[in-house]
Amino acid sequence: MTQEIGETIECPNLLSGVALSRLVDSWDCNLGPDNIFSVAAVKLWMDIARVVVEGFCFTWCKWLPSQCNIFMWRVVYDRISTKVALRRRNIHVVDEKCVFCDEDEETKNHIFSAYSFIVGVWQGISNWCGTPQIFVFSARDIPELHKFFGGSSVKIKVFYGIAIITCWRIWKARNERVFSNRCLNVLEIVSGVKALGFLWYRNRFKVGSADWAGLCKFDLM
Repeated sequence: MTQEIGETIECPNLLSGVALSRLVDSWDCNLGPDNIFSVAAVKLWMDIARVVVEGFCFTWCKWLPSQCNIFMWRVVYDRISTKVALRRRNIHVVDEKCVFCDEDEETKNHIFSAYSFIVGVWQGISNWCGTPQIFVFSARDIPELHKFFGGSSVKIKVFYGIAIITCWRIWKARNERVFSNRCLNVLEIVSGVKALGFLWYRNRFKVGSADWAGLCKFDLM
């Protein structure tokens, strides 16, 4: 009630400087010198205004669907609906603890990195892809993992997508536990990453080829 009263008092103050007139309203596009809207102007603006925060710029993985890239962008820039993020938006959350470890607050950095269950998932991914043990300390570490992968250019591109798919599958497992009370184990999550990786690799990756057996060994051509 206190908040509503404060907003009621503040509203007249915000409107006090507004002057109304009988002029017809109009809309102008400020993306170009001629103030005319065009798709080309929007594309140019999007290219120029790529989001860069603290020197970090997220690069899309071209062989993954758009929803995966958008999701990973949201993870990196803290736009997913973790419990702590919901609290910041003044949405009531009964329990802010992580659904996997039930110890720490659920943040975008914690849910993808900071407890034994997810360490097991990343261990499964590193064993599959033949990389050294993967250690993730923050969400922004994940899109950088492929830079330390010592394979061919094809494997590096595939591994970048695999890292994103892993986050996608972890978040899906989190939602299944929250909304359906279904508890997936590490093996089920890693298996889901392999299945999605094979599906999208076979249908969307333009270079290289592998059958299911080859992908399970991460033997890519």
